[in-house]
Amino acid sequence: MIIENGYLEEKIKVGGGLDPVTHMPIKVSYSYGEKIPCQIRQVKYDNLANSSGIDYIQSSYTVLIESDVNSEAIRLTGEGFTREFSIIRKNILTRVGLIKLTV
Repeated sequence: MIIENGYLEEKIKVGGGLDPVTHMPIKVSYSYGEKIPCQIRQVKYDNLANSSGIDYIQSSYTVLIESDVNSEAIRLTGEGFTREFSIIRKNILTRVGLIKLTV
């Protein structure tokens, strides 16, 4: 059981490959799947990150979900934010029947 405080959407690749007639590459586009309820916990947030004189926000989150995700990237919608993240690590918590994502 999770305490829902946000939603996760899988990033889905649409198109791509080669055109069978012209043998030219087909442009890849992306869409998002259905909203999956999840529990989002912020692990790290650094508003003062800097690289080569460029400021950026560095953040990392732990996400608990009840159903499996087969995507490399996700979009998280929580309280006051919507961001896209790459999945860094995926752990299956068999004793509680949940999946833990580190993004």
